[in-house]
Amino acid sequence: MDRIRTVAIDCLRGLDYFHRRGICLLDIKPENLLLRMPGGEVALADLGLAARTDSSGRLLSNDWAGTPVYMAPEVIAEGGKKKKQQQPQQACRRVAPPAAPTKRAKRIALTSKMDMFALGKSLRRCSGQGRMLVAREEGGFAELQAFLGFLMEPNPAKRPTASRALLHPFLVQQQEQQLQQ
Repeated sequence: MDRIRTVAIDCLRGLDYFHRRGICLLDIKPENLLLRMPGGEVALADLGLAARTDSSGRLLSNDWAGTPVYMAPEVIAEGGKKKKQQQPQQACRRVAPPAAPTKRAKRIALTSKMDMFALGKSLRRCSGQGRMLVAREEGGFAELQAFLGFLMEPNPAKRPTASRALLHPFLVQQQEQQLQQ
């Protein structure tokens, strides 16, 4: 359980760094979380699909990218009907035509909070479905589930920023221990 916390903390610190600088990574997935040795820190990798954001975290273009299985619900909604993917682990990019004014419902803004959803799905996958039983035995399973639900909040307006997610009770104790070392 401590390893999951450490991975989450390292990733959130990295995302906070990028998001504060107006960069949304758009392709967070387990394959893009690299373990550094000898310290065991986790680094975010593969910035090939990253996009610029404004000061509120909103993407500056209508383009979106990422690996479909890790995409936030608002990206799937923006892209239309979810299509069956031949290779769901492979990243893709969609370049939107210039938006035409329309009287339809207001479109959901695509923001850097898409990275938070993808991180939640990645952490859930890293913790492993079979290993969840181990997490239950170790204790902290309910806290882990609450934390993942926090990151994968379906409503992007309610989804946390990276800096806010670092304050979640699931992570606070681990961070305090790291500071003491």
